[in-house]
Order: sequence, then structure tokens, then C-alpha cells
Amino acid sequence: MNAVAAEWIKLRTLRSTWWALGVGVLMSLALTALGAATVISRWDPGRTADQAAMGVVAAVYVGVILAQLPLGMLGALTASGEHASGMIGVTFVAMPSRGRVLAAKAVVLGGVAVACSLLIAVPGYLYGRFVAAEFHPSALPAGAWTVIAGGTLMIVTTTLLGLALGMILRNGAVATARS
Repeated sequence: MNAVAAEWIKLRTLRSTWWALGVGVLMSLALTALGAATVISRWDPGRTADQAAMGVVAAVYVGVILAQLPLGMLGALTASGEHASGMIGVTFVAMPSRGRVLAAKAVVLGGVAVACSLLIAVPGYLYGRFVAAEFHPSALPAGAWTVIAGGTLMIVTTTLLGLALGMILRNGAVATARS
């Protein structure tokens, strides 16, 4: 538990973390709003309430998918930045178990990725329901949970892939290009 707390402190005290998260979330929200408004405005009036609800979910998760790039970069820069500054040596002196350090980094970044996914999806979904109000969308249909879980899993996977590449390649530019 101490390893997770230490990684959380390291992650949240870097300005690059907040810049990557801010840019990623704001860019995704803007593109979600644009995409939802564009897609929903082209729907035919014969849509059922369930089709409208599923369409809103699909339109919103376009923005979540677009957040993969900045979050993958955050994962890569989290690991490679520590290697570049030499702080990884201090981390391994404080906690010699490399597997434990990597697991702690993965837990923290995974949590941040889930939180970002929610920060994009919830306002995007509410906006999409507002734009699609004339179609009277129902509550979330059963198939929507698959889209929600899949989008969130995709964000977490991309973030952790960036972390893995950053740890392996130890170079932010190379790891970002590969993720």
C-alpha cells in the first residue's frame, strides 16, 4: 500500500501529468460534443427510444476513444521521465522489488485512466441525451454497458501499454511513438 501511495504522490506532483490529463479530457470532451451533435442531427425521426439511447452511448464513446493518445503518452512519460531524471534509482533504493514498483505504477495509472474515462463519458452522455431529447432516449439499454466497459478497458489498456513501453524503452519520445 505504501508503494501505491508513493506512486500517487509522484504522479500528482508533476505538472506534465496535469497538462496531459487536462488536454486529454478537454480535447475528448470537445470532440465528443462535436461528434454527438453532428451524428445525432443526422438521425432519422423513426428511431426508437432504445436506438436513440444506444446511439447516444456510441457517440459519446468516440470521445473516450480519442483520449487514448494523451493517456498512453502519460503512461509512457511516467516511467521514462523517472528514468531520464535518475529518480528511478531512488525509487528502487526505497523499494527494491521492481515488480512491486511496476504494479504500484500500474494501479495508480489504471485508476487515473478510469477516472478520466468517467470525466469524459458522464458529461458527454448528459450532453448527448440533451441533444437527442427529441428522440426521447430511454435509460441505458443492456448493450450500453458493453460499450461503456469496453471503452474504459481500452483506455486503461492503452495507458498501461504506454507505461510498459516507457519502462522497457526508458525514452519518452520513443515510447510515445510506439504506443
